[in-house]
This record gives sequence, C-alpha cells and structure tokens, in this order.
Amino acid sequence: GKTFLFLDDNIIGDSKYAKKLFQAIKPLNIRWGGQASISFVKETEMMRLAAESGCMGLFFGLESVSKSQLEAMRKSPKDIAHVEEAIRRVKDFGIHFHASMIFGFDNDTTDVFPETLDFLERNRVSSASLNVLTPYPGTRTYEQYKVEGRLITDNWRFYDHNTVVFKPRRMTPLELYAGRLWAVQEFTKFSATA
Repeated sequence: GKTFLFLDDNIIGDSKYAKKLFQAIKPLNIRWGGQASISFVKETEMMRLAAESGCMGLFFGLESVSKSQLEAMRKSPKDIAHVEEAIRRVKDFGIHFHASMIFGFDNDTTDVFPETLDFLERNRVSSASLNVLTPYPGTRTYEQYKVEGRLITDNWRFYDHNTVVFKPRRMTPLELYAGRLWAVQEFTKFSATA
C-alpha cells in the first residue's frame, strides 16, 4: 500500500524520534495521516519534514473554542488567535487539518454550538469530529461527576461521544444532545466548500 495511518495519539510526542521517522519514510513516497498535538506548529522544521514525508492530514484535539474553556484546559495555545494561526500554518504546509471538538464542558452554554461553527467556517476547516464530552470511568471527570451526582448512566454502551451520559452544568442534557446534532447538521452544509 501507499497510504498509511499512524495510530499514535501524538506522532510528534517525541520530537527527535518524529523527525527521524519523517526523514526515514520520505524516500518511500507514501501518503500518511495521524494525530498530533497543536504544539506541532511550534516547530517549523517538524512541519516541513512531515509534509515532505507525505503527511496528507493530521487530527488535532482542539476540544473547544470557548475563551473560558481554553484558559481552563492544560493545553497550548490558550487563546483563539493562536489557534487560528496554528490552523493556517498547518494548512500552509499542505497538511489537511482535522479538528476534534467537544461540547459539554462545565463552562459551555448553548452559545458554544454557533460559536464553534463560526470558528470552523471562518478558518475553513473542512473536516471535524463534533463530540459530546464523555467522562470515561477511571478519569477525574468521571469521579467528579459521580461525586456530584451528575452521571445519568454508567452503562458503557452509551459512552460513545454522541450520547449525553451526564448532566451538564450550564445547559440541560437535551440541549447538549440537540445542540450537537444541530452543529453536525450545519457543519455538513458548509464543510464541503471549506
């Protein structure tokens, strides 16, 4: 085959190894995709090597475009202007940017749905995963929601990134479910032209 998917949560997690990997696969003339953290954009050489090695697209867990949520997360960058610049830089190297977004954080209101769509459209992000927050058992979020009495079910079959399994703080479970469905439907309308 000539097309590959690296199943690593963060292909650039070990920067030195990633650079060696990209240099090693360049002569193979393959096309590949994978996942990376948004910190990928901090290293121009890394982006160049990835593009030259055949990287056609990467999955980035942006999670949220809400200012309060960006500040609360242990991620970088912390403001929307830097996220937008990161998307532009990745795309400038000819690498497709797939955004993964999550709805249902404690800071989220129903405003998060149109804000997210506006962000994706404004930045011409043509593919995205639009998910409901899923507090997996064994995580701090799950334990917090359990202690707070916010879990609706602990049946694993519903922990699918689409079903609301907890009570959000600033909207109802139905508002979260319906808002995500609306966002997916609206995103599908413009994503083909992005």
